[in-house]
Amino acid sequence: MSRLDPSPERRRLERSRRRRRDGRKGWAIRIVLIALCFGVGVAVGQVLADEREPGGTVIYERTLRPRTVAPPPRTVTVEAPSAER
Repeated sequence: MSRLDPSPERRRLERSRRRRRDGRKGWAIRIVLIALCFGVGVAVGQVLADEREPGGTVIYERTLRPRTVAPPPRTVTVEAPSAER
């Protein structure tokens, strides 16, 4: 062994730290996957709850646009008779 090689105790300590780190990553991935599955389940439940039942009432809404009205062909002005004094 040279002076640069780590001692067996040091190697064992590094391996145990690495295992702990890998374990934390594994748990983090599991939690994310569980949350994702939960979210997908909620979304599917919402879609199923929002479906229309067959034979239900259907309402159609339509906007009517007013037609343009042509101006009258001739205008008539009616004046009241003037009162002379």
